Amino acid sequence: MTMQAVTWKWNSSLLQFQRDKALSSREKTSLAKWIEYPPTEPLRRVAARGFDLQGLERLVHPIKNAFSFYNYNDPGEKYSFACCALLIKEMHERQTSFWSWSKEIWLEIVCTDQAEFTRRYGKFQAERGVSSMQLRPYIIALVYLLGEIPIHHLASNCQSAIVVAARRIFGDDEIENAIIKIRAELKRVGKTEENISGIRTCICMALLLNRQPTLEQLTPSILKQVSIKSLEFKRLKYACDLVLQALYNLKIPSFEGSIQQDTPVERARVDDTVSANWILLIEQYIEQSDALATTKAQYRGHLEKAARWAASTYPATAEPHQWTPQMARSFRNEVINMRSGQWGNPNRSRAKNFGKPLKPASQLAIVNTIGHFLAFCQDNIYINQKFNFNNSLELPKHILRLIETDPRVIQKEIWEKLVTAAASLTEQDLLGFKDYPGGGKQGRRKKMISYPLSMVRALADLWVHSGMRSDEIRRLEVGCVRLISAEFKEKNDSLPVPVCMICVPDNKSGASFEKPVHSIYKNVIIWQKYRPSTDKQEDYLSKRLVNYLFSYNGRLISKGYLNKVLIPLLCRKAGVSEYDFKGRITSHRARATVATELYERGMNLLEISKWLGHKSLQSTMSYVKIGARNLTDALIRASHKPVFNRNDEIIIERILSNLQIKPLLVESPKVIVESGNTTSLRNLKFCVKKPACVYKSIAHNALLRAQKNRLISEDRRQIIDLTIAVLALFDTFD
Repeated sequence: MTMQAVTWKWNSSLLQFQRDKALSSREKTSLAKWIEYPPTEPLRRVAARGFDLQGLERLVHPIKNAFSFYNYNDPGEKYSFACCALLIKEMHERQTSFWSWSKEIWLEIVCTDQAEFTRRYGKFQAERGVSSMQLRPYIIALVYLLGEIPIHHLASNCQSAIVVAARRIFGDDEIENAIIKIRAELKRVGKTEENISGIRTCICMALLLNRQPTLEQLTPSILKQVSIKSLEFKRLKYACDLVLQALYNLKIPSFEGSIQQDTPVERARVDDTVSANWILLIEQYIEQSDALATTKAQYRGHLEKAARWAASTYPATAEPHQWTPQMARSFRNEVINMRSGQWGNPNRSRAKNFGKPLKPASQLAIVNTIGHFLAFCQDNIYINQKFNFNNSLELPKHILRLIETDPRVIQKEIWEKLVTAAASLTEQDLLGFKDYPGGGKQGRRKKMISYPLSMVRALADLWVHSGMRSDEIRRLEVGCVRLISAEFKEKNDSLPVPVCMICVPDNKSGASFEKPVHSIYKNVIIWQKYRPSTDKQEDYLSKRLVNYLFSYNGRLISKGYLNKVLIPLLCRKAGVSEYDFKGRITSHRARATVATELYERGMNLLEISKWLGHKSLQSTMSYVKIGARNLTDALIRASHKPVFNRNDEIIIERILSNLQIKPLLVESPKVIVESGNTTSLRNLKFCVKKPACVYKSIAHNALLRAQKNRLISEDRRQIIDLTIAVLALFDTFD
């Protein structure tokens, strides 16, 4: 079966540009003027923005044509204008047009990921009034069309973004035809529905590299370039082998002689150096652990790394019973300099962060695991020597100081918008989000956001108000929310928002517990009322059958729903970016934000610790962040308080010593002053030993200064307030 070559041509509107690399003097002047005096209203109507860009038509016209080619949903051309503004800034700084920029310059502009892009251009976007726009995907698309650089292969770290880009550029029909042909051939040789996501990524990346959507024009060298990306994308190397075999079987001329057999090429396996004795002890150590399955997998990975290192560095004494404190110190030094993927399983795909230095927390986890493992071996007489490995494995203090829990509080302005968005979600928001050009697998995201609106509203309210972990939210049970008791409601009838009690499920910090939460009862009860009935499922933590609240069509919501769907949905609804200056907005950052808000509103650390479900106050202290604005306000309050006069203190002590305060006060000073009732004052049981009329004016002023400017105890303040009331009523007694 031979495939016929099909000719595909680029749109002529993308080829007819003035590609002069140098800027004219008029263009340089226009760039400087635009940077020096930017538009005061950058997102006003299109005609006005066209006037702002006068003199830069040669540079702006290609960008607008590229947006038209991609057929982006860009009402008012706001995104195209924002991209123009960003490239105008770069052209002004470099004093050259983007036609002259090399691959290195374009890579510097698009950055390695969205977080770095936000750090580089966040301030500029805020100044231009476009801070809520994620421009990096659009800039990458412009680089591919105008710079003619394989930017997706070099800068994209998301497989779905590559697939979306290919569909945008070549069209859905062209990409689907190519994928269907490859899948049909793989099915013929017995590879049915296997590794489809990897196949899609491989095909789309190869077509983007070749700048043609037809399989007939691909070459083995193109697929070889794609396979290099397998260091970042899991299983992409195997997908490339499958595509290579399929193209060879389809008898495409450029692939003749590339392989000699009609079966897919399997990856060669490498012998692992972990000995049988190590494997046996590792399994016994993991079997006695009560940790979760994911944590046990981490233990196994850490211990296998130690086994491979020992086999390579100390081949004669590599077994666990042969370890000495000197070997432990050597391993600790190796961990300090270790990089991600080093001493890992040679038969597994490499992670995205392969080759990067380990974080201090990861270093600590590895040395702690090997220390506990060696102690376990000693306790069970697998190791006869009674060495103390803890001292040998202890990390240096400068590394331990870098390890701290640092939940990142979301900026107050962004958080307020997210809370408002969560309270005003509509069905239209869910429908409009399906065409959002951000990351995420298209089919998976479309399936995940097809949940009912009432369910999404309940999840949104819980995220912004409950301060719970994402795992706790998704594992809530039916009936977990109840109204507060009538007795409590009578005592607190002035509550500004409705408060209910919610039962937090078992979590990593401890057992289930109840805590009060506001503003969630209505939407949670609505979803619970109309929620389709489902069978009970086994909870992985408590090991009991539970009726999950957020189970739909018999399946519990996925672990990534909050981060991958709900939070991007709220960000788009609120008109803010998914990144702030501290990084990406995640589900756990809301927990720290809510804790900080409660602290600013008067809750103490002990109360917040109980509310969050922490075991220790140390954990809570890392969650509560006192911002620069709070510190500034405190400093201003302190600077405006005059130093208390010593003479005032002497006068106050003399006045208070002349007053004998008895208990059982009948009315407050505020009521007495307003009513002017002298009998009420007598009921307060004041007994003045000496006349205070002589000191009235001096004492009154001293007490007022003390009342306003001095930090005193509550009991002492009450006495001063009562004394001021007595002085104010001296005329009545006279």
